[in-house]
Amino acid sequence: MNKSLISFFLVFALVLAPVFTVSAKSVNEKKSLLSRLLARFQRVEKVERVVLEPVVEINQPAINAESLSLVSSNPPSGAIRTGQPSNPDGTGFWDPKGAWQTIEVIMSGNTASVAPEMFEVKGTSADTPKVTGIMPSEKAGAVTLVLSHPIQVGWTTIVLKSSCQTINLGYLPGDVDQSGAFTAADWLKLIDALNGVADLPLYMTDIDNSGVFTPADLLRLIDMINGADHFVALNLFGASIPALPEVSLN
Repeated sequence: MNKSLISFFLVFALVLAPVFTVSAKSVNEKKSLLSRLLARFQRVEKVERVVLEPVVEINQPAINAESLSLVSSNPPSGAIRTGQPSNPDGTGFWDPKGAWQTIEVIMSGNTASVAPEMFEVKGTSADTPKVTGIMPSEKAGAVTLVLSHPIQVGWTTIVLKSSCQTINLGYLPGDVDQSGAFTAADWLKLIDALNGVADLPLYMTDIDNSGVFTPADLLRLIDMINGADHFVALNLFGASIPALPEVSLN
């Protein structure tokens, strides 16, 4: 309550003073009443003040990117992409949909400081790509590595320099059973997948690079086996790639 209101009550009390008898006792009673009123309003006047303490910023230590390690990848290390290298008429040759150009990696900690120069790419092909970009991911600890161009036929090894861990990714059109060779066994494996006997990931079954697995993929695989259209010049059936490198991501 403010001072003006207190003054009002004091004046009000003084105005009423004449109605009291002018005896020592009444004077003392009036003084006691005024004292109690004043004490009461003084207690109300006191407002508890909240003091805001300054916010102390705690500087978290910077994440040392060199301490990160590889946990897993998508596609997984050791996988072989089987999509056609071009359309039957020869267009779309080395389409990025046919061979991987982006690889999601899961790392052991905060990935904010992950940079392309932390990775080295090796391969059995003369045209080995490089890691040229890093894309963030909504998944915790995940980033997507962007390569300069799709991986080539054979094995491509991505190395995390700080830990020497590797991710090995293969590309061999038609190698559905992941044996490292394109044979008639791949046709049988794809039939099993169509019949629901085998549950295979899309990178093994999407032969025509459509983004879905359908009977059309079996027809395209037959085209590749028979060397139909432009595939005859590629000699895909019977092709093979070297054995998987010994070191891979655990």
